[in-house]
Amino acid sequence: RDWEACESLDTRFHETLVSRCGNALLAASYRAISDRVRALRRHLPRKRERIAGALGEHEAVARALARGDGDAAATVLARHVGNVMRLLSAAR
Repeated sequence: RDWEACESLDTRFHETLVSRCGNALLAASYRAISDRVRALRRHLPRKRERIAGALGEHEAVARALARGDGDAAATVLARHVGNVMRLLSAAR
């Protein structure tokens, strides 16, 4: 239930993922919007189920990348982003 630690680790995961992609333009773009992304995350429900789901998606992305399966990582990332977008829309 340490929401600040969860938020910090979530931010670090996303920043690491983007910085390791090898695309300098994407990394610079993400750095430019990362504060806004962090602020949007604060509007998501702080429920154990949501956080567990997000962590599971993060783990699935990391495992796919570790085995060199970019397509699987992209599929999980698309689902992850879609889930967050739905939650943010519901929070309006």
